[in-house]
Amino acid sequence: MADFTTYAVKNGSALDKAFKVRGGFHVVAANSEAEVANARPLTEEQIDAFARDGVKVAEKKAKARDPLDHDGDGKKGGAAAPKAEG
Repeated sequence: MADFTTYAVKNGSALDKAFKVRGGFHVVAANSEAEVANARPLTEEQIDAFARDGVKVAEKKAKARDPLDHDGDGKKGGAAAPKAEG
């Protein structure tokens, strides 16, 4: 299974740019910005090639997740939290 990442993309070129993502492609329209999630990792050469075309690509770092936030709602606990015995 491949690793996936998220990129912040600012497409300053006159052409749309496509990024390979889980399940297909994510197209970033010309002269627009987008967050491309679940993307296949890009090599430095690919990032440099995008830059030559006027496309800025930066990897977004994952936010630290609270290990006590079991259902991803930003609060501690949740339906998926372990139940106390007793």
